[in-house]
Amino acid sequence: MRTDAKIARIAVFCGSNFGKSEIYRQGAAALGAALAEQKIELVFGGTSKGLMKEVADAVLAGGGSAHGIVPRTLVDRGQHHERRFLCREKSFD
Repeated sequence: MRTDAKIARIAVFCGSNFGKSEIYRQGAAALGAALAEQKIELVFGGTSKGLMKEVADAVLAGGGSAHGIVPRTLVDRGQHHERRFLCREKSFD
């Protein structure tokens, strides 16, 4: 087992709303900032709402990379993150 391996990317799935407490939004933003700082790519649900957007925005603000995997139905409704998304059918390229 390798102990020197670096995490290249991580998938995060969280709510498309903010929850009942501000601490959830703060935690999502802190996670995104930490991922950007460590140069770990984010793979997320791709929506433009709630905690998923908060994590992605923080990664991008920190100069990191975020890849949203979005079902076509959400793209058609305009609920995808504008800066980074892949349609579900292209997620396995």
